[in-house]
Amino acid sequence: MTRPSKEAKCVILFGAVFALLTAGWQLVPRSIAGRFRPLVAEATVPPSSEWYLGNFTSQVEQFAVYDNLDGEADALKHADVLFVGDSLILFALQNQPMLQHFFGERGMRYFFLAFSAEADEIFPERIVRKFNLHPKWVIVDADDFFGMAPSPAASKAMAFGRFEGWKHRFETETSFTVQRAIHRIFPYFGMPQWDFHPQWIWYRSKTDGIMWLAGARGNAKGVRDTPAENAVWREARAGSFRSGELQAAEKFRNELESRGVRLALTWTPPNPGTNAGHLASELQVPLIATETRGLSTVDGKHLDRGSSARFTASFLAHFDKVLGNCGSKTNVICD
Repeated sequence: MTRPSKEAKCVILFGAVFALLTAGWQLVPRSIAGRFRPLVAEATVPPSSEWYLGNFTSQVEQFAVYDNLDGEADALKHADVLFVGDSLILFALQNQPMLQHFFGERGMRYFFLAFSAEADEIFPERIVRKFNLHPKWVIVDADDFFGMAPSPAASKAMAFGRFEGWKHRFETETSFTVQRAIHRIFPYFGMPQWDFHPQWIWYRSKTDGIMWLAGARGNAKGVRDTPAENAVWREARAGSFRSGELQAAEKFRNELESRGVRLALTWTPPNPGTNAGHLASELQVPLIATETRGLSTVDGKHLDRGSSARFTASFLAHFDKVLGNCGSKTNVICD
């Protein structure tokens, strides 16, 4: 009988050691194992096909909605209220049951036309024109929003065709599936496990565009409470708009008004609302001045689930005032 060569013995030994380490890895306490497991391995996948992967290492949501890849923009076409902004408003208003109850009672439909890193009016306006949308209201998270450039993902979505969007989504979803399968079994010993900069993975709903936060990592922090004197905020920022900011906001408002759409502005913590308040005054549109204290974040910037629920309740109460008492007026702060 031929004895195994030294090379074969090394391969067998390596395989045995690797198998033992892998088996032992499953017994390591989760608090320790998490240091060697990427966020993708910890992500919580939504329970139904209503949700699609929106953000993982790269943004898919802009392509999905702009090209309506798999019906992601169908509900958008029938929405009465559109929420526009970046990831701040996605985190701040992530309580779907509360939103569904509020708008359902009023016979209205809503949709989140907000995207990660999309702090600009150009991409949402392009979508409004592309699908010829005529909602009743567009609510913009307006602090540092108007007059900015589209994100790289939005620029690509607008520049390339449907095939490129489908290809990008396929690559991102495949990467997510493979990495998730591998690192739920095998540890990852690269340097990123020590890197605790904010990271997020989320899904988006085809029904209303809301975010499902599948996983987040970062340093949780509280949000500094802001004063309620909105007039003081506006005075403090008077005449301090960025170059082109007011002009971009006026252009966006005029586009909406030409479609019979009302514009309202708001802001989301930890932003103080200063810029949004001053813009609302200049544009003569309602400001939804939500006042909620003692909020906290998952990463120093985005509200956690508990704070989101509190913020959402306050926001909807103030928006109800806009609908009932301020809907026919302009330059109104509902507080």
